[in-house]
Amino acid sequence: MILRFTYLALVLLALTDGCAIYHPQPLSPESAAAGLAARSLHDEGLRQFMAQNLGHAPAVWPMPQWDLDALTLAAWYYHPDMAVARAQVATARAEKKVAGERPEPGVSFSPQYTSNPADLSPWTLGYALDLPWETAGKRAKRVAVATAGERSADYQLAAAAWQVRSRLRTALLTLWAAQETTTWLDRQLADESALFTLLEHRLAAGEIASVELAQARMTLEQIRLAAEDAHKQRQLARVGLAQAIGVPGPVLSDASIDFHGEVEEPSFSRLPPADELQKQALQARPDILAALADYDTAEANLRLEIARQYPDLNFGPGYTWDQGAKRWSLGVSLTLPVFNRNRGAIEKATADRAASRARFEAVQTRVLGDLENARASFESGCESLRAADELEHQQQAQFAADQSRFDAGEIGRIEFLQSRAQYDAAAAARVNSLVQAQTAFAALQDAVQRPLDGAGPASPLTSPP
Repeated sequence: MILRFTYLALVLLALTDGCAIYHPQPLSPESAAAGLAARSLHDEGLRQFMAQNLGHAPAVWPMPQWDLDALTLAAWYYHPDMAVARAQVATARAEKKVAGERPEPGVSFSPQYTSNPADLSPWTLGYALDLPWETAGKRAKRVAVATAGERSADYQLAAAAWQVRSRLRTALLTLWAAQETTTWLDRQLADESALFTLLEHRLAAGEIASVELAQARMTLEQIRLAAEDAHKQRQLARVGLAQAIGVPGPVLSDASIDFHGEVEEPSFSRLPPADELQKQALQARPDILAALADYDTAEANLRLEIARQYPDLNFGPGYTWDQGAKRWSLGVSLTLPVFNRNRGAIEKATADRAASRARFEAVQTRVLGDLENARASFESGCESLRAADELEHQQQAQFAADQSRFDAGEIGRIEFLQSRAQYDAAAAARVNSLVQAQTAFAALQDAVQRPLDGAGPASPLTSPP
């Protein structure tokens, strides 16, 4: 008897030997804030992440300049939206593992004590196994549901990566526009200040009327306010860029930003054909594919619920030792489908599939509208940019001619400053037109969720080390 209990204890110990152990990971606002403050563009983990995604390590570290592609990788490394999307992928993969696991067998031990005469043992020992057997391929169908869910999570990660890149590009363009606008407004303010001083002298000499000086003062104040606002916008734009990356603002204080690729003039003629853009947008966008995977999940779940109307079997072989008699038994149990036959769950799964189809078609309809609006806006933006370029060239040519005349003494300093102020205003207007065209180009790229200039990674290949 003691040997039997010892053997049973050893079996139970062996079964629990491979159990997972809980490892606490406490979270506190203080430690999280310290981790955020410690982020930088010099981090070794960031360098490894960039090497994994680029296929090679950066030639120089820390990098002397950061362009859109390099900052995109930094944002994919740091931005919290990416951490959330990666966590969802890990959850989906774990759910797939759970779905593929077979149900664990059970074992029972039922000793009985009976007040028998002295020559008989009072103990009756009973052992039984519980072996579940799933019918109708339920495990394979659960795996199909989880596989579709894993695909959806992967596509949602790619969609999150594009959204992070899109916001980063917008922040980068906003910073460049603020810096350029500040430069031109500061120069225009200097010219208007010098012009106002000259007009004051002319008014004192009685050469002009006071109303002319009042108009000049109003123009000067308007430009001064615009310049002050531009300086504020430049500071906010740098903070916005840091937020788009997921790092504190001071991290970018000593970073050299390369804007070259984002300030080139976009061309409507270099776009792929309209049918190709529509195909990319409606068939290859990550969120479109994620919605399609969600429909596949609903379809697979409906198959699973239909299979669940067939009951599973439980086999229970048993052994009983009773006063030296050895009794073997085989029990079979199942749930009788006499009341609902899982009809409620099947009806719900059918409705979920219809809802998933409707959501998929709604996403495609919205994407098609976004694409058409983006193409029209981009075409209009390119036309406005061409007009702004032409105006700037005309003002530049006029200013060059007026400068030659000023150097030759043919015009006075007031006329020269007025000409340069007009050129500065045209240059600032051209910056605004370029920003509008680039913004429309960004919206067009967002409509297909991929770079249309052939530059930059489309989605992260690896997770942070």
